[in-house]
Amino acid sequence: MKRQIPDIEEPESSGEEETSETETIEEAYTFVFKGLDIRKATYAECKMLFLTPIRWRMVVCRRCLKFFTELSADAGIPVISSNSNIVNS
Repeated sequence: MKRQIPDIEEPESSGEEETSETETIEEAYTFVFKGLDIRKATYAECKMLFLTPIRWRMVVCRRCLKFFTELSADAGIPVISSNSNIVNS
């Protein structure tokens, strides 16, 4: 006999949830947001922020920067893309 799994209702989204996401990202990446103006930064400038403090290998740095830009764009934070254009504004 198969067990039925009850449907889980998702809570309705509010503006507070987005603010929370944005604040969490800004808190986690303070070295980026305090290091330069993310709206005007080039890809190379952002890459240096990820390379400088920890001295990661280049492949790790690129992956971290890609994750950061996609995470920020999903949260509605304007960030650069790999070709130095703004991804989301």
